[in-house]
Amino acid sequence: MAFSPVVTAEANSSSQGSQTLTVVQISGQPATLQKGGNFSISDQKKISLKPLPLSNLKSAKVPVPVSAISAVKQGFTDADWKFLKASMTDLSEKDQNSLIDSAKEILNGTSKLSKDEQNAVLKQIGHYIILATEGGGGISPQWAGEPGHYELSMAVQQNLGSLSTSHANLLGDYATWADNNRLATPPLPGLIENRHSWVLDGTGIPGLDNYGPDSLAYYINNARTDFQNYDADSAYTDIGKSLHYIEDLGCPYHTTGGSLYEHSAYETWVMDNWNSLNLTSAIQVDGYYVIDDPASDAKLLAEYSNQFIPYFNSEILNDPNWQTNPNMIYWTQVLNTETEKMTIGMVQYANKYESPDTVGGNSVPIQGLQTSYATISGIASSDPMVFPVRITYPNSTDLEIWLGARQDSSQSYTYYKIWDRQSYGSSDMILQIRATGFQDMHDWQLVVRDDATGSEGSIDEFSVNIG
Repeated sequence: MAFSPVVTAEANSSSQGSQTLTVVQISGQPATLQKGGNFSISDQKKISLKPLPLSNLKSAKVPVPVSAISAVKQGFTDADWKFLKASMTDLSEKDQNSLIDSAKEILNGTSKLSKDEQNAVLKQIGHYIILATEGGGGISPQWAGEPGHYELSMAVQQNLGSLSTSHANLLGDYATWADNNRLATPPLPGLIENRHSWVLDGTGIPGLDNYGPDSLAYYINNARTDFQNYDADSAYTDIGKSLHYIEDLGCPYHTTGGSLYEHSAYETWVMDNWNSLNLTSAIQVDGYYVIDDPASDAKLLAEYSNQFIPYFNSEILNDPNWQTNPNMIYWTQVLNTETEKMTIGMVQYANKYESPDTVGGNSVPIQGLQTSYATISGIASSDPMVFPVRITYPNSTDLEIWLGARQDSSQSYTYYKIWDRQSYGSSDMILQIRATGFQDMHDWQLVVRDDATGSEGSIDEFSVNIG
């Protein structure tokens, strides 16, 4: 017996408003569907961002003209200690010198202080490093705020176009939250004051450094839990907190404990010259990195950005015109582009849920004169919801496709027809379904009916991004 769902042309109520589905054909031109109250066709300006493998980032290397620059010593130099000393305005010069001497002995392994005394010194030094390079204690942050983190976070919506206004604003509202909440935040073992770093040259300070990736993962995983509890607003609050950490790892100076003067000079330059450096354009991207493990994948961005430290240090220290150097400007644009791709990837990781029928290597067979189903159950709702669909089938004119929605398992699905045997032009069908006005719907079902014999195919992806 053929699948015969009850299809509402257009549902209106005080609680849900007008329900509409927009179906976009990702490859080629938007599909030509019969116009009806329950779906519409859109030729969107930005139909879909390309999912990019992280191998693209792994394989990217600093070009020879940059990597050939003689390396400037990383770590803590005499210039770093001098720069750091200037931030110790609450200490006498005697106490400043004593603290720095104690820190030097700890870092070079010659300290005779007890472990607790060493930790107290490093905690104090760490606080002054944050004051000197990042701001804190009433000092304006160097890399945060607008422009900077705010721009990178808000560009997620500009690039994706699939978040609600309120949720996009939460990303911006919490863009600087991590800079204002550093002490033992998040609650990770051993963390004293968070520098949002992943140090790759051995100069990290215990209790201060190397908490960036795990801080990111902490709030990303909180967001996943929020979505599962039907709390999309809290989820986007946690995502907003998390993005700060990945954005910091896109700055080379969050991958070293030293280079303090260069760190401050570089981030101040970027913040003060965001528009003239054309960084708003640099973070308008056409793809994003697919994230499998937030903490591990964040380290890949740190490894990428770390490569630029020798060149940037050399320019900052030796070129009086480094701020107008075309190479400095170009590679700063590149770093922000790659960072934005990772930032979007983290959002997509947090808000995407895939049907267990298609997750991993699973797929649902499509066979002649049969109906196939893929289901997503028990997720938060938002406005919009975006459903990526991938179907492999040799002749799309044999297929009818519906999207079903319901509040919970106690109800029946209401089905909306989204495909009615028109030609796709390829056996690899990639659709994006945008659902608006479906608040409080937590269960979704994709239904594919094969109306002919002789061909076989499969539903390879049915997932949702909660906007």
